[in-house]
Amino acid sequence: MAGFLGHSVVEVFEAEKDSDMLVKTQALGAALAEKLSNDRPVVLQHKHGFTTFGTSVEQAIYRAIYTQSNCKLLAQAITFAGGDAGKVSYLEEEEAGACKVMNEKCQDKSFRLWLREVQVNPLYESEEGEPEKGRVEGMGM
Repeated sequence: MAGFLGHSVVEVFEAEKDSDMLVKTQALGAALAEKLSNDRPVVLQHKHGFTTFGTSVEQAIYRAIYTQSNCKLLAQAITFAGGDAGKVSYLEEEEAGACKVMNEKCQDKSFRLWLREVQVNPLYESEEGEPEKGRVEGMGM
């Protein structure tokens, strides 16, 4: 589900030394943004997490959720391979491209599922009301 990551190595962004690792200045934001592109939509933030983006809210959320879940799966695969990341089979360029097409077709369906999970979970409340009562951009509801 992370074909959008492509087949190449994900970029790593390191904030200034001796900082709290937060991107909270225009210069740090610009430096982080330089690492992002349509071909590389995810950047790992050294000792902090990752950043991703999308052309829509749905795409950005899809990428964020599947980046996190695929990182967990990769960590398990490396563990199963005795800690040797070289023994893990990764997507080839053609495979990543085919997965990317499928990812784009699944974004809306996945987003609607996640939205519904939030709607029915009593831990989340919204004073704005539920999206069905108004238009949610990019969704065929």
